[in-house]
Amino acid sequence: MLFSQGFQDIDATAVEELCRIQYPETDVVEYKQYVPGKMGPDRWHEGAKKISEYARDELLSHLVAFANTRGGHLFVGIEESSDQPKRAVAPCLVPGCQELADRVRQAAFSCIEPPLDDLQVRGIPMDPDGKGIVLFRVGESRNSIEP
Repeated sequence: MLFSQGFQDIDATAVEELCRIQYPETDVVEYKQYVPGKMGPDRWHEGAKKISEYARDELLSHLVAFANTRGGHLFVGIEESSDQPKRAVAPCLVPGCQELADRVRQAAFSCIEPPLDDLQVRGIPMDPDGKGIVLFRVGESRNSIEP
């Protein structure tokens, strides 16, 4: 299963399996269909060269919340069900997933104090154009963290 794999070993097949079995959200797993904007998807989805401060802050706040509890996984680009608990339904590909992963990783290291001890971020391409999902894995922090 994806959560027991080495982080660099997680690939498109593992993401598709997560959706196929409709893995539920938990206190350590969260899905976002798209990069969050104030009124829907962030302009990143329209080809903007950077994510908005709002999107950055939303993503980082989820990472900080995970770090301040037990750690967890945040998937950006996974459609979730409307029932409770929400479950992974299908990949909803994010453009430039690897570039987005790099940008959010850099933002995390410059905006979160103290820095997250155990943050891993990857774009996982799922089509030839570089669209895919962004996966964040953060461990539990020993310090109380603020975004």
